[in-house]
Amino acid sequence: MKEKINGIMDQVFSLLEKDEKIVALKKQKLKLLQNDELLSQMKILRTLDPYSSEYQKLKQQLFQNSDFMRFKQLENEVDFLILAINQKLKTLTNERSCNDENY
Repeated sequence: MKEKINGIMDQVFSLLEKDEKIVALKKQKLKLLQNDELLSQMKILRTLDPYSSEYQKLKQQLFQNSDFMRFKQLENEVDFLILAINQKLKTLTNERSCNDENY
């Protein structure tokens, strides 16, 4: 049974690798990693207090970048896909396999 599940999961991963949103997300990530200015801003953002005005201004600047915005949109779409997959897996694995009330 374990081998069958692993085989099915391999098929799912193969399909996900070809999904247009995941492919686009990977391309967008590579594009962002080549932008030194954007990477520098993101590193600075991590060091700042999230309640500071400097943090808020820098975050606004990041979200004004169209490449960054596209990445975040794709990231959210892929996160929702993962959430849907996890919910489906949960429904498959949370069913009891016996009628024992104490199980």
